[in-house]
Amino acid sequence: RRQFLPLLAQLPERLPVLLSDLAGHGQRREQWRHLEHLDPAALAADLLERQPQAGCSGPLWLVGHSLGALVAIALAQRLAQQGVVAGLILGDPPLLPRDIPAPLQAGALASGDPLEQQLVADSFFHFQHDGPYLGQLATLADVLPVHLLVGMQGAFRRADGFSDCGTLVGPASRERLLALATERPGLGLHGIADAGHFVFHAPSGQALVAQLLAEA
Repeated sequence: RRQFLPLLAQLPERLPVLLSDLAGHGQRREQWRHLEHLDPAALAADLLERQPQAGCSGPLWLVGHSLGALVAIALAQRLAQQGVVAGLILGDPPLLPRDIPAPLQAGALASGDPLEQQLVADSFFHFQHDGPYLGQLATLADVLPVHLLVGMQGAFRRADGFSDCGTLVGPASRERLLALATERPGLGLHGIADAGHFVFHAPSGQALVAQLLAEA
C-alpha cells in the first residue's frame, strides 16, 4: 500500500480510501504461510477476511497495481453478487505471464526466497501458459467500467535515478487488449508515457486516476 501514498494527495478529499497490504507484501511480508496458495483468488479472499467491511457497501472502486491489479479482478468477481463494485482501475497488470521480460522470469525461477518461489508456482510468474486473467478482465468489462493503465516504457529510469523493470503489458497482451477494447466500450486503455511498470508513481498516471475517480 505504500506505493499508493503519493497518489492519495491527488485524490478528491470527499473520497474515502481503504488501503491494505496483501499477504506477503508490505507490512504483511511475513504473513503468508497460512495460505495454501498465493494466487490472486486466494489473496483476494484473505483480504476480505481481514477487512470484511470492504465488501459491505458501495459504490466501491477497486484500484490495484501489478499483482494487486489481478487481485482487484478477483475481488470484483467475489463481490459481484453484492453489487457494490462500481469499477476498476488497474495499473500495468501482468495479464499474460509469458509477456513478463525474460530477465525477470529467470530471476524469479532462480530465487531462493520461499515467498517468491510460491508466487512462481501459483500466480503471475507461471510462465508456461496464458493464465485466466485476460478472460476474467473481458467478463468484468461487459458489466463494469474497467480502466487499464499501461506503462509505455521498458527498462524505464526516472530523472531522479529510480528505475524499474519496464511495463509488464507486453506485445501479446497489447494486441489482445486492443481487440477487446473494440468489442467492449467499458474497457478503457490508457498509455502512461512517463512510466514503466510503476504507473501510479508517474505524474500523468496519478492525474489520470484522480480524474477518473472525480468523474465517477
